[in-house]
Amino acid sequence: MDAKLIDNLSGEEGNYVLPFFWQQGQEELVLRTELRKIRESGIRAVCVESRTHPDFVGSGWWRDLEIIMEEAENQDMKVWIFDDSHFPTGYAAGRMKYEFPHLRNRYLRVDHIDVVGSMPGASLLVGEHILDGEELVGIVAAERLTGTEELGSLMNLNVFIRDGVLFWDVPEGHWRVFMLKLTNEGGHERLQYHLNPLEPEAVDVLLQTVYEPHYERLRHKFGNTLSGFFSDEPRFGNINSLEAIIGKTPMVLPWCTDMLTLLQQKLPGEDLITQLPLLWYNSGSRASSFRYHYMDTLTRRYATCFTKRLADWCRAKGVEYISHVIEDNNAHARLGAGVGHFYRALWDQDMSGVDVVLQQIIPGMTYDFRIALGAGDGEFYHYGLAKMASSLGHLDAKKKGRTICEIFGAYGWVEGLKLMKWLTDHMLVRGVNHFIPHAFSPKAFPDDDCPPHFYAQGNNPQYRYLKTLMEYTNRLSHLLNGGTHIASAAVMYHAEAEWSGEAQLFQRPVRQLLERQIDCDVVPADLLQDRMIISDQQLIINEERFHYLIIPYAEALPSQLLHSLYEAMQEGLTIYFVENLPVRSSDGVDVHSVLKSMAEHENQYTVPLELLVEQIQQRFTSYLKMDKFQPDLRVYLYQRQNARFLMMFNEHPYDAIHDQVNINLNGVVYEYDAFDNEVRKYPSDVTEHGCRILLHLEPYESKVFLWDESLDDLKWSLSPRPRHETAVNQTIVAEWKVSTAEANQYPHFKPYCTLPKLINLAVPEHLPRFSGTFRYETMIAFENFAGTVVLDLGAAYETVELWINGHHAGIRICPPYLFEVTSFLQAGSNVVVVEVTNTLVKQVRDRFSIYRQQEPSGLIGPVILRHSKVLKTSDVND
Repeated sequence: MDAKLIDNLSGEEGNYVLPFFWQQGQEELVLRTELRKIRESGIRAVCVESRTHPDFVGSGWWRDLEIIMEEAENQDMKVWIFDDSHFPTGYAAGRMKYEFPHLRNRYLRVDHIDVVGSMPGASLLVGEHILDGEELVGIVAAERLTGTEELGSLMNLNVFIRDGVLFWDVPEGHWRVFMLKLTNEGGHERLQYHLNPLEPEAVDVLLQTVYEPHYERLRHKFGNTLSGFFSDEPRFGNINSLEAIIGKTPMVLPWCTDMLTLLQQKLPGEDLITQLPLLWYNSGSRASSFRYHYMDTLTRRYATCFTKRLADWCRAKGVEYISHVIEDNNAHARLGAGVGHFYRALWDQDMSGVDVVLQQIIPGMTYDFRIALGAGDGEFYHYGLAKMASSLGHLDAKKKGRTICEIFGAYGWVEGLKLMKWLTDHMLVRGVNHFIPHAFSPKAFPDDDCPPHFYAQGNNPQYRYLKTLMEYTNRLSHLLNGGTHIASAAVMYHAEAEWSGEAQLFQRPVRQLLERQIDCDVVPADLLQDRMIISDQQLIINEERFHYLIIPYAEALPSQLLHSLYEAMQEGLTIYFVENLPVRSSDGVDVHSVLKSMAEHENQYTVPLELLVEQIQQRFTSYLKMDKFQPDLRVYLYQRQNARFLMMFNEHPYDAIHDQVNINLNGVVYEYDAFDNEVRKYPSDVTEHGCRILLHLEPYESKVFLWDESLDDLKWSLSPRPRHETAVNQTIVAEWKVSTAEANQYPHFKPYCTLPKLINLAVPEHLPRFSGTFRYETMIAFENFAGTVVLDLGAAYETVELWINGHHAGIRICPPYLFEVTSFLQAGSNVVVVEVTNTLVKQVRDRFSIYRQQEPSGLIGPVILRHSKVLKTSDVND
């Protein structure tokens, strides 16, 4: 039997959850109590977040951290350290402002004067444009082409400057005189005192301020209790924008001392000063080429000076380094809030990383929609974000298949365990397998800082069920670790293409694939140039094997990449170019001949986006095929030695999936239930190419199927939990006695009313402001049937706990609210008690929840007893 499955069934799964534990300088008892509440939730690690602590890396911090480390050891927990006094990482606890102003963020700014000639003997007061703290890099004149926004010839005018005056004979025509200046100003105001991540000496300040003092005091804990450091959303900050595309967005640009030297290595012999205006202004392909070289240099410099420098320090001390950057609305490939290239920025980390906060992912919101802080690109968040992150975890050997997600934060109290479970499955089915829940706050309730908070000093009525979700998360994360992800398609990451011209976002083709249950990884050009192997007509990167490669539309791509792609075609790899082939190279190298050869090659296909999957399916057979189009079904196939695991998740918020599935895997099909921690045989039919199963998934429901020959000789339950296929349905028509208890009153209930039928209680006539637990009690009559009996509670909002005749029958934190109750029922009258717990949003109307629809409260039903029979796929009519 698979070793990790044995771990799960034995209750020895690993820990994959490390929530933020916010620090505000509370007293010792509060810290120890909160940490124990975290451990009671089935969580065995924390990330100690310092951003709200009043004395980070001061005596108060060390006092609190000593308490936390001691209590963590008492609770057998691991500790991670948030590496700055507030986010984004790079503030260095405030030292940059006064002690290291020369290592703050540095930018290149452009200003200009428009002139007309010819005018021999003209002069311009360029020195008056140089403000205090700015440094002149160069003066460049560019001809303005009549009737266009394009620049013509450019010339370096530095030799004509005397005492702040430019003496220049203006030629005939219209000209623009550019002044290129270095400045600390003009970027995101909140980041003006952050370190320049492009300067190694600046990053060393962060090491000296935060990392090294922790090592000095806790070196004996490094690598055991102390697991590592976490950076939060480091960025360039040259503009407060997610749309900061080079050449399209007016902005100052990140710069470092060695930038011209580094660019000169790429462009030997060229006058770089003359080309600097092309970073902002168009001049045909030469502008695109220069922007590409700048972005390529910039992102590699960031990766080396920031990420690698911190990661190398951590690994040398026996701990790990993890982080995530700003990915929002495609910022991961841009400047401003981004760092230009997701894969380069995170390459040297020990895990890949991403975050989902501020309502970025909402069930059903797969197009543009309103989130807490503005507009959300639903297509990116649903189809790009997690897939991009987990792909890096798969493709980089040092990450060992690990991707971590900061999750749940700043959704508001409207978010409960039901949505948290949906978000967790959304991540798991895309390959994310470590989690940073956001957050445990020891501050007095209510804390308005980015709720929900999981314990909230006993005021969160769903806290007592958090353990159910955390155990579920750890079990599935454990199961989906230590093996290999199986996917058919590789989709190229679009960053270099977007720097160079018109480009299609990578999530566009990814959506087409995922909606048809074709899984993929998103692969950066760096790996396609340097690390891919073609064998048996497949693309191989770090043991991940892909049958074909998809290139989202790109006007231009790097010349080295284009040559690598052509070589891959010649070795047998099928490559799909969406819409069209590129027309030029990003770097200005002539690639006419290789583009012509690619266009004529038999392994190259140019296809419209809407026909992409259809053409793929004509040439390749997927391991999974549905009878019907199921755009809301997500799948993830994972292999470890001889065992295979297939996770399937229904992402639709309201509609069930009921379909038959052909799977190209041979052998007996089993189902692993991560909530009940059980393995059961699952009904299946043998087919020519594998097996066929009937799949029924309610909204919010996922299943994990497994194939492992070592299980075949063992005795298991012969069926999955029965569903709606029944011999007898008994709808419960009864009066329900209702009582209520807020979180800090539970389990002491107050009588509320008797309902002749089940209704929504969050209406003006009842309890619209009540947050807590509704207790429903009734009597039902039952005739003693042979077989299995399931109690279907129908709709409930949202966490449900059930007792039958005083026996605890289970907990459900999301649909479907089905309970197998055969062993609890008796012939005649039966006492049924149902507790339904909503979220705090009814009581606490926080600023994040105002952008989301609220659900009803209580048990809605209908409540049905289902006396079920087991169905084979042949019993079901399409």
